[in-house]
Amino acid sequence: MKEGSVLRWSLRTIKPWIPALLLLVICNAVSAVLTVWFALGTKGVIDAATGGDPLLFQNACIRQGILILAIILNNILIHHLRDWLNAVIDRDLKKKLLTGLLHGEFAKVSQYHTGDLLSMMNHDLQTFISSIMNILPSVTSMATKLIAALAAIASGLYDKYIM
Repeated sequence: MKEGSVLRWSLRTIKPWIPALLLLVICNAVSAVLTVWFALGTKGVIDAATGGDPLLFQNACIRQGILILAIILNNILIHHLRDWLNAVIDRDLKKKLLTGLLHGEFAKVSQYHTGDLLSMMNHDLQTFISSIMNILPSVTSMATKLIAALAAIASGLYDKYIM
């Protein structure tokens, strides 16, 4: 297959799951922003603790607790969505490929051993699915984390944490 045809096939293949994949990408971006806020919040807790104002320290700890809860809930959503998408895409693609094999020309299929076909299919599908599930969310998360950190530094939030 040519590079362009592989990309077109990949996009056609994942088309039914694009909304769920976008939700996964958004959740990863939210996770990145929460991580930057957590770092800023930790600085705020330390500054409040060394500042000697108990009320300021208490408020900073409450904000950190809320951030920790948000991070935990977001990570649960990310892992649940990733596992569900992995299972659904794997099931649907295997069903599609097996149907194609069963209804294909016998001469083309019979030259391969059945075990080899299933082994190749499982390995290739897992590689394809893991690429879809990891590359775009990871790149989005990394870019969001970088942009959020730079924005925090540029806006002065790093020096005076206000949430």
